[in-house]
Order: sequence, then structure tokens, then C-alpha cells
Amino acid sequence: MEFVKKAAKIAPTNDGTWRYSEFYVLIRLSKNIEALQSLDNILKTTFLNEIDTINQIVTYNTICLKEDLNHIQSDFIIGAIIYKKLDLPLPAYEKLESFINACGDNENWKPLKVRAQQYLDEINKSIGIKVSTN
Repeated sequence: MEFVKKAAKIAPTNDGTWRYSEFYVLIRLSKNIEALQSLDNILKTTFLNEIDTINQIVTYNTICLKEDLNHIQSDFIIGAIIYKKLDLPLPAYEKLESFINACGDNENWKPLKVRAQQYLDEINKSIGIKVSTN
């Protein structure tokens, strides 16, 4: 986190790349509520060439998952980013659903699981799928 804080201080005001690092590091530190706040800040802003940063995030997390199937946070990260930043609800759905299934009842993942479910509900609503609440 020390390096993320330094990056935030020295980054140009029109470059939010460091926010993506903050988001990832907070999840790795199991500070998931703070990570969601960081995600919300990412979603409120855009910057020049952000698509390059997003592509790097997706690629990195895809590799993490291939190398370690227990790196389930990568499904959440990819799903949330491609849904909210790239407006790709169907590929995001698959990732978010995979994350929810993988985390089960693990309390550590609960804040991210709740958010992932909110995103799935939004996607279902946007494509006209009614979900049973039984």
C-alpha cells in the first residue's frame, strides 16, 4: 500500500491508474469494504488511455486465475471492471457468477459477494430476466 499511496501523490491529476492498483491491493489485504470504496472511486472517474489500464488489469487477473484457481478475487475484479467500465454485461456475468460460486459462505468474501450479486441482479434486469426469490 505504501507504493500505491506514493503513486497517488505523484500521479498526474488526469491519470487514475494508481486507483486500480489500490483496488487490487486492498482485496489482497482482505480489506474488502475499503476495496469496494476504491472500486466506486474508479467507477466515478475516467482518464485518457484508461482502456489500456483496463486491458492490463484483465490480462493480469486472467493469468492469475490460470496459475492459481484459488485466486477467485480475479473473477470479481474482471467481472466488475468489464461490466461497469466496458459495458460488457454478458462476459461480466460469467465472471461474477463464477466468483459467487467459488467463495461460498466464506465471510471474508461477503462484501464482494454482495456487490457481485447486485451486479448480477442489474444485468438480469437489463436483459429482462426475472429471478425467482424462493
